[in-house]
Amino acid sequence: MRTVELKKITAALRRRTPPQRKLVAMELASLDAQPVSATIVEGRFAAGAACPHCNSERTVRHGHANGLQGIVAVSAGAPSPALPERP
Repeated sequence: MRTVELKKITAALRRRTPPQRKLVAMELASLDAQPVSATIVEGRFAAGAACPHCNSERTVRHGHANGLQGIVAVSAGAPSPALPERP
């Protein structure tokens, strides 16, 4: 994250009420509590995950398996695991 972006976020947080800041802190704490695998999967999906069946990048979220986000290719229609190979 760039310094400018961080300064904007902290400035916005300063304008919030204490209860609002507490909610933000709770959300951030829950993100830290996520398993590393979930963070990897969410990062891959955000970066444009490709379908392992048809290699299409036109995917949508499709359910969960073992705590991991699944994806499905729009064109293939076949559900696939979020991490078809081990990182």
